[in-house]
Amino acid sequence: IKNFKPNIIYLTYPTQIYSIPDDYAGKIVYDCMDDHLAINNKSRESIFKAEKILVQRANIVITSSKSLKNKLENRYNISRISIVRNGFNGPILEIKQQQLKRNKHLTLAYIGTISHWFDTEVIKKSLKEIPELNYLLIGPFDAGERISDPRVNYMGTVNHNQLFNKIKNVDALIMPFQVNQIIESVDPVKLYEYINFNKDILSVEYDEIERFNSFVYFYKTYENYIAQLRELMQAKSVKYTDADRKEFLEKNSWLERVREVNSLLEK
Repeated sequence: IKNFKPNIIYLTYPTQIYSIPDDYAGKIVYDCMDDHLAINNKSRESIFKAEKILVQRANIVITSSKSLKNKLENRYNISRISIVRNGFNGPILEIKQQQLKRNKHLTLAYIGTISHWFDTEVIKKSLKEIPELNYLLIGPFDAGERISDPRVNYMGTVNHNQLFNKIKNVDALIMPFQVNQIIESVDPVKLYEYINFNKDILSVEYDEIERFNSFVYFYKTYENYIAQLRELMQAKSVKYTDADRKEFLEKNSWLERVREVNSLLEK
């Protein structure tokens, strides 16, 4: 930093502030994409101390969600935070919405890490209640309980460019998370990517993602999950149109997010 003398330093984690020389005269941006105190509970005190220094020293503070913005404002008594949400990366797929078959076999797919926030109980209960239901789980298994049932297929990690081929014949995509302090602050990139696949989506509901309502069947309880699943099964078309999908992804691309950040820097 002393040799390069940058005009702006862009930080994404609280303790990075300790790497900035005291005599640095340029601008500092803090882009907070997670509730670091909630994720790192064992190091909570040291992260709190570092983040407090960082938000006070930063010229611009950005969060990826409204929930995170509120938390930082209340936590450090500041009111100059901007929201720049997560976005969609990559090509918008040129795929038509498949004809909804809704036959006796229904397959729901999940893409992503399977960890302690994954709601295994919802999956297990639904398998007992709906005999024709199957699950395809794609991604690394990090923690929690593996479901021992022939109708649950743990596929493991798949290359990103092969994902669509793996899920092209499933009936819907799911995001069955347990809502906790960490999840409620997340603007999930997963939903942006799910929309690109042009399929119905069933997800747990929390305040931060209510803006996806036009694209997603939401649930809050297990009973809601089953009710929304049955509604999805009876629908004659995907909840959103192909035109709506393309418009949403174009407006929420990472390129658009870069423009938002540039606008903040120019101010």
